[in-house]
Amino acid sequence: MLLATQQNVFNIVQAKFSSTEIVKTLHLNASLAQRGWIGEKRILALVEHDSSFAVFIIISEKPQPESFSDLTIERTIPIDQYFSCDTDPIPESYTHIIFNIIYKKIKLQFNIEIGFESSNFASEVIRSKELSSFRTGDFQWLDKYNGSGIAQTHFNLEETEMNDQSPDLSVSRQKVAQGHGISANRESFLRYQLSLKEPEYTHQQEFSVFVATWNVNGQPPTVSLKPWLSCDDEPPDVYAIGFQELDLSKEAFLMFDTPREAEWRKAIADAIHPGAKYRSVAYVRLVGMQLEVLVNNSHYKFVKNVAIDTVGTGILGKMGNKGGVAVRLELHNTSLCFVNAHLAAGVEEVERRNQDYNDINQRANFRRHPFTIREHEQVYWLGDLNYRIIEQSALQVKKHLAGGDLASVLIADQLNQQKDLSKVLHRSLKGDAQYWH
Repeated sequence: MLLATQQNVFNIVQAKFSSTEIVKTLHLNASLAQRGWIGEKRILALVEHDSSFAVFIIISEKPQPESFSDLTIERTIPIDQYFSCDTDPIPESYTHIIFNIIYKKIKLQFNIEIGFESSNFASEVIRSKELSSFRTGDFQWLDKYNGSGIAQTHFNLEETEMNDQSPDLSVSRQKVAQGHGISANRESFLRYQLSLKEPEYTHQQEFSVFVATWNVNGQPPTVSLKPWLSCDDEPPDVYAIGFQELDLSKEAFLMFDTPREAEWRKAIADAIHPGAKYRSVAYVRLVGMQLEVLVNNSHYKFVKNVAIDTVGTGILGKMGNKGGVAVRLELHNTSLCFVNAHLAAGVEEVERRNQDYNDINQRANFRRHPFTIREHEQVYWLGDLNYRIIEQSALQVKKHLAGGDLASVLIADQLNQQKDLSKVLHRSLKGDAQYWH
């Protein structure tokens, strides 16, 4: 059911066409996603005439058109054997998707909001595509809209023009002509329709994840870790505990063997929260970098597809004195990835640290889907990242901290600066820093 304002626009758009050309459905405020046109609004209209269908792309001179004279038909796209459409997700967006209209060698992309309007428009377009596959439509009625008075925008063809082998073209022309494109389009929109109804068949549950990191400088555990690992009243659901510089000896570097490994693992087992029982689901070590992930016993049966990997970025860009160790798993239907990293040291080595971070992201491979760190739904970075406070002397830093002015210190934090430049931890959330003394 349309709102009053939507119905009014619908009537205005219908007035743009003849009495035998019926507007079946509209999508208002579809934003162009082509390079050079991003953000420009269009109205998408599905129009039927004598059992043939076409999509009209319409420009409105006003945000809310008042008459059909405010509308200009920019492009017409017949729904025939050359027509197909699909959707693509937008990374980090849960409210919008990309709606692709593909015709011959042209691909037009629109950013549309997920909701009833987009669902209805997509359903009607795919239905008209299915109907057209059983009929030979006569599209001469479109000729009058393709004359000199029609604004045919020349979209950036570097992005939209495709050849017949383009991977973006979901179904080849020959297959579409034979009717094989119907199931592919229907599958695409079924997935989209399911995403709209996801709240109806999914159950969301919150879990607490305790992430801890410590550069132990080659020392054995001489004190209990309980005040650290059991500091919360409620036991966490998941622990991810990482150490760096576990052992600084030559034997650890060359032979990959160290008694510190067992010592620190025992220290963890003795210190985790007494309010629950835990099972270790994964453990990985590369020279001095060690990571262990433990899960509350009550959730253990819901853990699957556990995998580990290591990436050395130290000497010669390969050795394990620097780099990262990673654990991935799926808890229920959510994929989690934990990365314990020890990046290059030195105040001036900020670019080297950035490179280490990118190397770990690019080279880590879990040999199962999702293969890479970035592909996981939740990624937790921990470790000794070695970014420094710059442009402030030690005396200035201490003065800020003594006065409780942590914000002035964080402005000079290399990690915050590099994150703001999108060089590391792009699109990641960084917890609020606190100063303990």
